[in-house]
Amino acid sequence: MFMLARPVISGQPLRLLQLACALLALQSPSATADPLRDAERLLRVADAGTKFEYRAQRQAERIIHNYTVIISRNTDYHLPVPVRQQIAECYSEAYRWENFAAGIARILADNLSGEELRLLIDFHRNLGLPPSKIDLFRNTVAKVGLIHEQSAEYIFTRSPGCVDQDAELILRHLREQDILLRPL
Repeated sequence: MFMLARPVISGQPLRLLQLACALLALQSPSATADPLRDAERLLRVADAGTKFEYRAQRQAERIIHNYTVIISRNTDYHLPVPVRQQIAECYSEAYRWENFAAGIARILADNLSGEELRLLIDFHRNLGLPPSKIDLFRNTVAKVGLIHEQSAEYIFTRSPGCVDQDAELILRHLREQDILLRPL
């Protein structure tokens, strides 16, 4: 009868093996259950920052377009590029992802369990959705409305906005060009 000899591990290799096992145990989802870190990871893998800044830029472009249309319809004057660029810079600074990322992560961590966050991380990493997690996924998606509402409120209350600065800039420019003669 053929018997396999049991390998004997001792000394340095044994300590390395024990250390490796300990490190693996620390990496298990239950051992590192930090909802805030998981929320930050979710925002990274979902590329939320890029998407947020893209939407903010598109919104700024629509606002500038609306300003331009209103002014041109009422004065037959078009806002010059430098004025439009100054307005765009305000929105770019005021709505930088870095200004809101930590708060949005906190909102996610407060509203989603660690398991829900890890499910979404795996989903965004294209790791699929196990059939046993479909109900959890549905319940997680059902929370999107509340998270969206809280995030919008967070952004609104923490952004300086640009409307007042835009109005001041536009009015000053129109006065300098003798298009608007009296102060409003």
